[in-house]
Amino acid sequence: MKILLVTREFPPTVVGGIGRLSFYTYKYLRTLGVDVKVVAFGNDSDSSDDVFFFKPSSSITMRRDDPLFGTLRIPLDIAKFTCFVNKLAEIEKYDIVHVLEPYVGGFIKHEHKVTTIHDTAYREFKAWSKYPLSQSFKRLVFYLSIGYIMEIANIYTSQAVIAPSIGTAATLRTVYRVPVTKIRVVPNGIEPPNKILDQRLAKKMLGLDSDIVLIFTTAHHVARKRLETLIEALKNLKNWSVQGYKVVIGGEGPLTDYYKALTHKYGLDKFIKFTGWLHDDELHAYYSACDIFVITSESEAGPITLLEAAIRGKAIITTDIDGLPAFMKHGLHCLKFGVGDSKTLAQHLKKLISNKELRIKLGLNANKIAKQFTWDRVIKRVVKIYKEVLY
Repeated sequence: MKILLVTREFPPTVVGGIGRLSFYTYKYLRTLGVDVKVVAFGNDSDSSDDVFFFKPSSSITMRRDDPLFGTLRIPLDIAKFTCFVNKLAEIEKYDIVHVLEPYVGGFIKHEHKVTTIHDTAYREFKAWSKYPLSQSFKRLVFYLSIGYIMEIANIYTSQAVIAPSIGTAATLRTVYRVPVTKIRVVPNGIEPPNKILDQRLAKKMLGLDSDIVLIFTTAHHVARKRLETLIEALKNLKNWSVQGYKVVIGGEGPLTDYYKALTHKYGLDKFIKFTGWLHDDELHAYYSACDIFVITSESEAGPITLLEAAIRGKAIITTDIDGLPAFMKHGLHCLKFGVGDSKTLAQHLKKLISNKELRIKLGLNANKIAKQFTWDRVIKRVVKIYKEVLY
């Protein structure tokens, strides 16, 4: 079986979770003996025999908000990218073309095309519409135009559409009118680390007191992640005079400056550290060091970060949403709160900061859930879909 993976991002060019999904799909297809190649945006000097990077002239791989000129050139880059992929697929005779990022693959043509839709432009638009127009205008325009068009094009040119969560599948059925027979639900996965750093050592490496309770989250700073909920919860902790904790927020994005301004407005600068995007070694150190991992999203295809924290036995606090949180039971595997409910999140944080035994219990149970979603299991399900499309 000969597979071409088409994506916006692939290491070392990684903007968010799709970069990890693309890498592990490639890696574990190869372990199954599948002949697989990748085309992605990136620096062409990073290309290899199996991975071709197409150098963009736009801001398509930028992690933070981008200049208007860079945004306007995105359609041109997508058009050039599409022409290249279509020609490559025709010349090299792939059995399957799997689009892992719908916003760059809408007009790619292949008789056996599969598309993974992580979250939809519809749900992204709903999330961004809650923010001030000054923060959200370009994103709203994108999801109403290019984003929606490319999703529709992918849906109608694919023989199968993979949704990583039941919620995404439901949106595809009810909003996009995708036939049930075309949709396959396959969750994201996790690669268990070969070695987990000792927590006290990790805290020491990061310059943190071993007795401090470290609360950690990392995400692309976009609307549906709702990171302001965490900041508002911390305002409650400050008002309740809760002590003994430190918060680290990883990642960047269009809303980074907004979150930093909110942090300053609430007088939380001494409690919250913004790290920007973390390299893998730093990311693993923060996962190992943290006591509590927080998810504040209003919708998710995963998130992979939840699995990365859970596999390390960390106490999880998450919004009660579809995706991987739906497999976790409140009070047993994690603590849950409603989307945007900063007061309940604050109460959960206060409880876990003062209760080490509960943190340990939740972490051990979360680890059992994460072990059910290893990439080798996930990719075997993907290969089964390839065979259904081919035969």
